[in-house]
Amino acid sequence: MPANTYGLVLSPRAGPARIIVSDFAASVDDLAISSAAPEIARATALRDLGSVANSALATRAAPLLKDKNPLVWAAAIGVQRGASPAQRFQRVAPLLQDRFRAVRIAAARALVDAPLSRLKPTEALALSGASAEWRAALRARADFPEVRLIEGGISLMTRDFTAAEAAFREAVLLDPNLTDAWTMIVRIRDAHYDHVGAGEALDNALRANPNSLPLLKLDRRRAR
Repeated sequence: MPANTYGLVLSPRAGPARIIVSDFAASVDDLAISSAAPEIARATALRDLGSVANSALATRAAPLLKDKNPLVWAAAIGVQRGASPAQRFQRVAPLLQDRFRAVRIAAARALVDAPLSRLKPTEALALSGASAEWRAALRARADFPEVRLIEGGISLMTRDFTAAEAAFREAVLLDPNLTDAWTMIVRIRDAHYDHVGAGEALDNALRANPNSLPLLKLDRRRAR
């Protein structure tokens, strides 16, 4: 691919979908897999593909998980979101013990929904270690409420509801307008049969966001 094409392929105006359908930018084959393309261009293409990945793209990108450049193989992990859970785990799990921290963290992100009860002890240990590194990286940016939302999401996926609620509560302390975090606090309280606590959280949420349609709908549903 000519060098002057990279900028057009990766232009924000093009968007992920255009990378796939464009004649001059066949997604993985033309750019990401091309050893002649700059590594940063390949990695950027793979990151864009991660948001629109499907099974076919995941399969075509799988060899890149063993690319010689860690920037490329870390980005290739995101494309595996399009694979089935079993295929994704089979392809990505070995990278939980990669020598590069960025790769280990990317692998943990891709396997956040892995069925822990079905993992071998060694696999569970590797996932736990990489996930801890991911959390540590997030804590380095702890002043951002969006980071707390991500932490809460991770804890939900691992069924650590106490940690999830704590993260969501910290998020709304930093930004009371985060209605998604308020909603999750209410749902966690309701799931634990603490309907009084859920109601108090929803009241606080509505005081901070009186015109929030999602919160108003949640309030109506709970009143039934």
